[in-house]
Amino acid sequence: MNTRAKAQMKKTDCTLCVIKPHVIKAQQAGELLTHISSSGYCIEGLFSVHMTLQMAHELFEVYRGMVWLDGWSRAVVRHFTRLIVFA
Repeated sequence: MNTRAKAQMKKTDCTLCVIKPHVIKAQQAGELLTHISSSGYCIEGLFSVHMTLQMAHELFEVYRGMVWLDGWSRAVVRHFTRLIVFA
């Protein structure tokens, strides 16, 4: 993890937004980001990434035991790893 990413993690009152591949493919990411900004949220950074299986599993690990169902989790991981996402 780079130094800037570590510094960002120390901030409070923040969250992660991951824009799914189908939104990017449909060219709706700009509209979504505009809506997020106009709703009062501050976008501190934005990058694109092609998630690996390990990255997707780590991202969704927090849901294990809540909504982490075998078929559902495999479908979500496949969806997030097939194309790039914005985070």
